[in-house]
Amino acid sequence: MKTNSDKIAITLSFMGVIASISSLSFFVFIEFINSEVVQGLLLGTIGSIIGAAIIAIPAKLFARKSVPSVFISYHHEDKAIALKIASEIRKVSSHVWMDDMEIHVGDNVVDKIAKGLSESDYFVIVLSDNAVKSKWAEMELSKAIELEKAVLPIKIDDSEIPSMIKNIAYADFRNSFDTGLDKLIKALVVKAHNKANSADAPKARAAD
Repeated sequence: MKTNSDKIAITLSFMGVIASISSLSFFVFIEFINSEVVQGLLLGTIGSIIGAAIIAIPAKLFARKSVPSVFISYHHEDKAIALKIASEIRKVSSHVWMDDMEIHVGDNVVDKIAKGLSESDYFVIVLSDNAVKSKWAEMELSKAIELEKAVLPIKIDDSEIPSMIKNIAYADFRNSFDTGLDKLIKALVVKAHNKANSADAPKARAAD
């Protein structure tokens, strides 16, 4: 029968073996790390990770600024689809203005909307039965036209298009969200590209 002393001795011996194996493994690992080949691989890997991060961050920022700021006009009954559209536009736009995120308790609603419109480059209006009957939507649309903003209508139901924008082509979301979104994003990117080219044109002529 083993006594407590025997058990302690066996335990200590076992711990000693573990410690020896651990020490040997540690020294082997250190020698492995110190080899020039491994150090080169480690430095190369770290350099690749840092390089990828340095490239990815500005690339992402540039991609988000490929389309300037967008103002989204919608009726609150259509908030769910408006938020979904806004989320997608943010992937290509530097800023998306929506009253739900920009207007807070105590703000002057009219002033905030006017400021949002003046600072936005594009005016996206979500057309629905609710929106075309809304005085707020009518006011925002009138102001956008007055400020000569590029108006991009989105049609989500069979409501009548306001007379002010009857001649403007719209993105049709009625049958397919993805198809409508694709047309909207393409329109934003194309308009931003054309605007950038027209802004650079006078400079190019002046340089000549």
